Amino acid sequence: MKIKDLFQKSIDRDIQGVIKVGQEDNTKQELEEYVVTNELQSQFARFFSAYEDSLTGSTDDMGVWISGFFGSGKSHFLKVIADVLENREVDGKRAVDYFEGKIKDQMTLNQMHAAAESDTQVILFNIDAKAMSGDKADDNVIVKVFLQVFNAMQGFSDKSPWIADLERRLVAAGKYDEFKQAFSQIEDNHLDWEDGRDHYYFNMGKIRDALVSIDFMSQEDAQGFIDQLKTPYQINVEDFAELVNDYVQKTGHRVAFLVDEVGQFVGDSLQRMLNLQTVVEELGRVVKGKAWVVVTSQQDIAEVTNNVNGQDFSKIQGRFKTRIALSSANVDEVIKKRLLAKTPEVEDNLKGMYVANGSAINNAIDFDQEGVKRLKYDSPESFANNYPFVPYQFNLLQQVLTAIRTHGSEGKHLSEGERSMLSIFQESAIRMEDRDVGALIPFSLFFEGLEQFLDHTHRIVIEHAREDDQVINPKKERNPFAIQVLKTLFMVKYVTTFKATLNNIVTLMIDSTDVDKIELTRRVQEALNKLVSQQVVEKNMDTYVFLTDTEQDINKEIEQQQVSDAEIINKLGEFLFDTKVIPSKYSYPKLNGRYIFSLNEYIDDTPMGKTNNALSIRLLSTLNLEKRDQAMARLHSAGAPTEVVILLTDQDDYISYIRRAEKIQRFRMSGTNNTDSRYRSLVDARAAEHNELLDMARTKAIEALHHSSIFVGGNELDKGRDFAHQLDAALQSVVDDTYRNLSYIDAAKGEKDVLQVLKSGELVDTSENKRAVEAVIGWLQREKDPHITLKRVIDRFHEIPFGYTEEDVEWIVGKLYAAGKIKLTYNGEVVSRVSGEFNVKQIVDFLTKKQYTEKIALQIKHDYTPTEIKRLRQVASQVFKKNSFSSDNSEILVSELKPKIASDYESLRQYELKDQRYPGHDLLQKGIELLHELNVTKDSDQFFDVLSRRFNDLLDWREDFEDRGIADFYVNQNTQDIWDAGLKDLSIYEHSKEKISNSELESVVAQLTDQLKSNQAESSIQNIRALDGQFDTLYNQIFDAELKKVQHKIEQYRIQAEDKMVRSEIGETFNHKSFVPFSNKIDQTLMEAKDAGVLNDLSAKADVAHREYEKFQNELNAAVAKAKSEEQGTQPTTSSTTSENGSTASSVAPTTAPTAEGKVKNFVDVHPTDLRLKQIWNINDTKDIDSYLKELKQQLADRLNDDGVDGIDFHL
Repeated sequence: MKIKDLFQKSIDRDIQGVIKVGQEDNTKQELEEYVVTNELQSQFARFFSAYEDSLTGSTDDMGVWISGFFGSGKSHFLKVIADVLENREVDGKRAVDYFEGKIKDQMTLNQMHAAAESDTQVILFNIDAKAMSGDKADDNVIVKVFLQVFNAMQGFSDKSPWIADLERRLVAAGKYDEFKQAFSQIEDNHLDWEDGRDHYYFNMGKIRDALVSIDFMSQEDAQGFIDQLKTPYQINVEDFAELVNDYVQKTGHRVAFLVDEVGQFVGDSLQRMLNLQTVVEELGRVVKGKAWVVVTSQQDIAEVTNNVNGQDFSKIQGRFKTRIALSSANVDEVIKKRLLAKTPEVEDNLKGMYVANGSAINNAIDFDQEGVKRLKYDSPESFANNYPFVPYQFNLLQQVLTAIRTHGSEGKHLSEGERSMLSIFQESAIRMEDRDVGALIPFSLFFEGLEQFLDHTHRIVIEHAREDDQVINPKKERNPFAIQVLKTLFMVKYVTTFKATLNNIVTLMIDSTDVDKIELTRRVQEALNKLVSQQVVEKNMDTYVFLTDTEQDINKEIEQQQVSDAEIINKLGEFLFDTKVIPSKYSYPKLNGRYIFSLNEYIDDTPMGKTNNALSIRLLSTLNLEKRDQAMARLHSAGAPTEVVILLTDQDDYISYIRRAEKIQRFRMSGTNNTDSRYRSLVDARAAEHNELLDMARTKAIEALHHSSIFVGGNELDKGRDFAHQLDAALQSVVDDTYRNLSYIDAAKGEKDVLQVLKSGELVDTSENKRAVEAVIGWLQREKDPHITLKRVIDRFHEIPFGYTEEDVEWIVGKLYAAGKIKLTYNGEVVSRVSGEFNVKQIVDFLTKKQYTEKIALQIKHDYTPTEIKRLRQVASQVFKKNSFSSDNSEILVSELKPKIASDYESLRQYELKDQRYPGHDLLQKGIELLHELNVTKDSDQFFDVLSRRFNDLLDWREDFEDRGIADFYVNQNTQDIWDAGLKDLSIYEHSKEKISNSELESVVAQLTDQLKSNQAESSIQNIRALDGQFDTLYNQIFDAELKKVQHKIEQYRIQAEDKMVRSEIGETFNHKSFVPFSNKIDQTLMEAKDAGVLNDLSAKADVAHREYEKFQNELNAAVAKAKSEEQGTQPTTSSTTSENGSTASSVAPTTAPTAEGKVKNFVDVHPTDLRLKQIWNINDTKDIDSYLKELKQQLADRLNDDGVDGIDFHL
């Protein structure tokens, strides 16, 4: 049986390959054979359900967005919608009736019938095809296209909106037919108006005359219209929406704008998207659901709006609420139902054929690309439904069509919907229709259905290859096998998910269920070799790539680039000396990987980076012919004991990959002068090949490394383990042999251990790292340089044969320092705990922080004799009272004694600041001098030197300090208090001696003075205590007697003041205001007198009381004068008198005599000194007495008669 006999319908019947909007041919077949898949069932339901809503009420939800990428059939779906809405009759049958039996849901079918009967004027158009070239740059291009097709639907001009407006006005005026007739009569060739209007620019005069002849316009108005034709036509979206609404209202028709490829037309244009949004929005607002906009796009609306930057298009997404997304997943279903449907008998035969040979068939159809699933036959039914095609071909061909459309300029005219797929499948089947059943359609055959759409750059390659009668087509066949392979490579060239390996190409070329795959593979490989040799195909690692003419030119230029072996070695080094392959450092397993060794890295004789390390890894590549065999590698290893030598395998395809990649890179960087955009894009595309080559080279190089041979010390390591373990064993062997003294370290030490060893003081009795410590001290002793930096020590013991870490050396140095074996200096200054300037933490920092390694220097330290140690302990015990030390280590002894010295030194300085009348200041000063010398020493050497010179001085000083009682005096507060009491007695006497005449007290003071000046604390304290008691007894007796006299005198002032106040009858107010405060001050003065310590201060209190009395008396006089003035209505006058002690007392009296006797009395104080009397009375007899008294009486009487004086207080 032949293939053509398998199908229900003739395989070579006429099936239109591509559905185009606006194309009307073969509509009946389209409707009859239209396959409503499961996906389309739901999409029809969604559309017609939304459309029905507008039939029953007003709505502004009248936008539909149909999206679908290549192969989805969106244009065909749109055309079917148009046929139904238009209620089109095809071959005596309405379009909707063709869907009876195809639409499974009755409700959806009812909605389709309702839509068909809704009297809808359908305007179906491709927006890109309809847009006039001059309008495409216009921001309002979309509304202009909508107006253009709307005009055409009404029979008006679609070339000029001005002409269409004229026609619309003529129709409204009922003069359209008259105008057309007039134009035809005027036109020279009597053209019909419908023909003439398309050439309106050449018929302007005739249009004008026709308008005038039918009386539609005046001559001037007609000429104005003609002039208007020369200007751009402007319309806004609002006017367009009103125009559509006016049409709907007048005619009763609905309008449906069905627009194909809107998404592609909008692209990333902000203005076009805004224009589309406004058109849909205004039509919805104005026409209220009686005008619909249905558009198609390769992308859904969200993707289209995302492509337009800078705006929020959520509003337009809301306008297209009905969204229909079509996929290509059902393409095979359409093809199987329309093209491959078979009779039941044929199906049974094919199923039996699969049962017998299915395993062999599927084993042959074998793709080796991981991660990508290519469908095979999975059942007898699958084989029967797909035969003579293979399931994977549906999806792969769709990917090919998509890729060709993107990369071939003419290929962009392809329609990737199911109709195009259907056409290619049909053509392929027709070409095989005379083959016997068992033949399969090879994928290469699909090329014949695509060839007419290919652009020149692809076709020319195939044509030139076919004309190559030397290599590719020596028999001059029309379609030789090598050309079929080339066509296949072309089809998958741009399919990113398909890897064109030899096996995959062979699978695509299978043309029979009983194929001999081994023979087919041989033929394909032979064809590929020919194509590669002629540079129409390039082998890129394990894949083959079709080359266009331009790519061939680029490839030739790439191959002409020169890449040196050194460049290849550098790139190989990047691959293999990666930390995940060969690490740049080796962690030696001793002490939990404490020891990290940096490695020099070589490929052959080329270093990969710095080579200042002791150990190396050297790779011997196939580029080094001199050391390529095992013997040479072993010989080289024997002469390089610090190296691990790795001999790479001979399998070195990675070298060619690297070379090719580097050539591509060099070519891309060469800066070709070709500015053609396609050429530049092809050059840029080589970047991907460059990266793939390097990735593959890395993989292959690592594989080669894992099969390499490793040599150490002239011996090859056993290959029984994987590469990583072999390399680790090799490096461990090299370290063991090179750093032989690393075994001296048996304990890991760090900064905390350095701190601990410094705190512990002397060398700990332990064997930890004993040999390492001995090695360092031995080296220091052998070195003649007195100034060895810590860095130098670290560097020396990091080198061969030690390999110690910095922490190892720091701990060893710390241990030697703590044991007193070495001395440290920092910038020339001795680092010692003895000085007190450096604490343990600082010293640890000096030893462990990198910034100090060149500032810290080491010296072997002096050993002190037992005698020197003994003398230090003697001074510590006798002078400083310190008997306990943690060690006899000189450094420890000094460091533990220094704090006590510093403390005693500070105590002496504080004692010296005390009262200079205290005893022993000469010894304090001497002690300060001696202890200062010890205290300022920087290290133990200086300390022992001072101790040696001042040994006897220190002991003598301490003996005197204790014998004179000075040591006890300054630490005993009681003795200081006794001394202070004696000093106080002398001070009291000094401030009272003028008022004292007591010989016994003067004797006590003299003895006390002698004791306080003795400078002896031990013998003087008890004497001072006794004399202090005697002084207190005698002085207190004198003080108490004087106190009684002063207290009496002070109290008399209060008595006098109160008496005078009472007699003046000044009143209670004055008593509270003045007398009470005065009395309080008298009380205060009495208390102060009692508390006075010395007689001078006691006498002064009587004077204080007298001043307070005079102040009170002045206040009383003023108050009395004021009261009298108020009684008499006069102003008071003031007079003053000076008392016998020189103080001034004021008296206030009215300026005139009182008119009536007042209640307040004014008593004037008069002292003898206030009267004009002789200061000395010379009395010889009684007559002199009478004379003097008479004069006194007269002056007192005169005063008594003074104005305002009510009485006199005469003070004798």
